[in-house]
Amino acid sequence: MLINKKIITTFFAGGVVIILLSILHFFSVFASCNHFINDSFMRYPIMPTQSEKLALIEIKVDDNNKLPEGDKIWLKLLDNLLAENAQQIIFNFLPSNVSEKFYTRAIESKKVIFGQRLFIKTDSIYTILNALPKQVSRNKVDFGLIAETNQEGVYRSQERLIKVDDIEFSSLEFAAAKQLFGKKARAFKNEYLINFSGGVGRFFSIPLHSALARGAVKEYVDNKTVFIAVPDLENVSHFFTPIAGSAGQLSAVYFHAFALDTLLSKRELHPLSETLVYSLMALITLCCLSIYHWFSLRISIFIAVNLSLLAIFTSWILLQQFCFVLPITEILLIQWLTIWIINRHRFVQKQHLLEKSLFDLSLKLQEKIFPVDFQKVDNPWTQLISMLNQTLHLQRLIFLERPETGQWVTEVKCFNCALDDINERRRDYQRAPYTTAIEQNCPVLVDMPYFKTTDEPELNYLAPLIFDNRLLGFWAFTIEPDKVFSENTFIAITKMYMAKIAETLYYYRVWKKRIQAENNKFSHYFKLQVNHNSYQILNKSIALLEMRISKLYRVFDDFNYGSILYDLFGRVILVNHTMETLLQSAELAVHEITLLDFFIKVTGFDEIKAQQTLQQMIFSQESFSFPTVNFTHQGNYTLYIKALSVNKEDIETLETRLILCELISH
Repeated sequence: MLINKKIITTFFAGGVVIILLSILHFFSVFASCNHFINDSFMRYPIMPTQSEKLALIEIKVDDNNKLPEGDKIWLKLLDNLLAENAQQIIFNFLPSNVSEKFYTRAIESKKVIFGQRLFIKTDSIYTILNALPKQVSRNKVDFGLIAETNQEGVYRSQERLIKVDDIEFSSLEFAAAKQLFGKKARAFKNEYLINFSGGVGRFFSIPLHSALARGAVKEYVDNKTVFIAVPDLENVSHFFTPIAGSAGQLSAVYFHAFALDTLLSKRELHPLSETLVYSLMALITLCCLSIYHWFSLRISIFIAVNLSLLAIFTSWILLQQFCFVLPITEILLIQWLTIWIINRHRFVQKQHLLEKSLFDLSLKLQEKIFPVDFQKVDNPWTQLISMLNQTLHLQRLIFLERPETGQWVTEVKCFNCALDDINERRRDYQRAPYTTAIEQNCPVLVDMPYFKTTDEPELNYLAPLIFDNRLLGFWAFTIEPDKVFSENTFIAITKMYMAKIAETLYYYRVWKKRIQAENNKFSHYFKLQVNHNSYQILNKSIALLEMRISKLYRVFDDFNYGSILYDLFGRVILVNHTMETLLQSAELAVHEITLLDFFIKVTGFDEIKAQQTLQQMIFSQESFSFPTVNFTHQGNYTLYIKALSVNKEDIETLETRLILCELISH
């Protein structure tokens, strides 16, 4: 069954994004950033409103730095608030110098809760509750523990139950909730996030003297919880909170006021569960992939900016109106990470297509010169020896290859000898004679015999195989002294072979690496659809190049005598129509016959004599003519063979060296 690869790679890209962000979310990498963003949302309410559940009476000290005392203040305040239909009255302290009547009135109303604090005994390591007045019975008066959750940095949450010496006490906030909601208060989480939305302006602060005047504050306390608080009673009286931040700290009075109002208003903040977070990330990732996959980078960025603003606005609305806390950092990162992955792989694929096009172009150009598909052979060294044997008559030959790492070359292929015939055993190309050959970058005559000596006299040469400033290996060979007509000419000619061998070997390795990369299935998993304009432009360039080459072919084809062009390796480069007809009449394959085979077939020479003649022709740069022997029944022909050079003074450029064979009838 055929599967759309684009769909597979799209889901694969989405899977990478989901897995990456899920791992980072699991380890709370984004927690600080999410807190910062949601804290900012908290400071900007949609519409500033006052609390419908809580009123605040903040008690100030007098000029003598003393708090009000006695029934004249506290009993009167209690009676006034109860008379004005306060739903609940909460003290964060125990009023001093009050009579038993005050506590009796508080107990009878069933609306009053007192705050109790923890103190650390100086002679022990455990904590104790502050002592109650003698006229108060703990079993009759409602108390709540005033304490804060131990948090690092910013205080955002409060606990409903606080454990002290393995005993659980209700916090002041939870005690108030239990008194109002009864058993329903148990539905609150043990640790809940405080809603600071609206800031301190959320609470109407009633002066003490106004609260003592009967009827003066009825509209502010009617059916509300009244929080009567004295500041600076706690060990830590100010906290960093989402609405304070770096600008300042929030007093403990307001911290507990927010914690109270959050529970009483049932507006605690609700972070999404882990299951919902992962599901939301997966859904948003798939949506982003389906959107950004079809648009260019510019349009994708435009869409992402607008969707990011929409996500921020939605998160703000959900926090303010519905008390839901979204993982906004993950939501924003999904969009931009998806865009980055998609466009990154578009760029990689375009690069891949461009490189492939350039590589294919170079191969097509090489095929115009080398009809034999050298890239497909399994052993390049054998092919190179076969090529050299077409035009050079060497005694012995060994190729040495430089590995990717290390400084020791290894023997890989030999001709007319064994691999262990090398007399030099170190194989260290950082030593002589290898360094000498590398420095001169040409075949060098080795003073000490490189090969093991034989009965026949021979000269030992070592040539480095260097292309693009890369050392690929060495070419070691021997030749009979009488075959070297001129030392300079011989070095120049063999240097051309050396350069061509290095170039051919280099492109063979490049081709093999390319094939290995293409066969790597994993590299194809992440491919995405891209524009193929670059590839089409290159194809047009190739078509124009082929058109110009075809014109040159037609000129060569119009010659009225048979012509065939070979390179120095004896491979067919170009053949005209007349020569094709002659070769077909002689039952010879046009493009498969090598120079040596052609020369033997036409002249009737044996292989050794043919090799020697061709070598002499190449080294001497002279033209030769030979009568044909039983070549064809269509008539008698003379073979003219000569080496061609575009620039006769440039004998070191192998690309200018060709061998032209012509059959002229007589």
